[in-house]
Amino acid sequence: MMFFIQTVAETQKSMLAAAGVFAESVLSATGRVMELHIELTRTAVETSADVARECIDACLVKDNLLSPNFLLRSAQALQSG
Repeated sequence: MMFFIQTVAETQKSMLAAAGVFAESVLSATGRVMELHIELTRTAVETSADVARECIDACLVKDNLLSPNFLLRSAQALQSG
């Protein structure tokens, strides 16, 4: 009977150690996934900001109806005319 109790105790000890290793692995993987998600989000926001800045710069350079340069010239033309 003593051998059976020792075997069960050793098995439970081994299972507990394996569960601990598994839990550490899951936490490590989850942490890495979160780091990658944060990096991806940061990159997407930076890219969006760059694209928006380029669009705004293009609008400021071109003579279109939304351009402040066009609106300023139109207002000056109206005032002088």
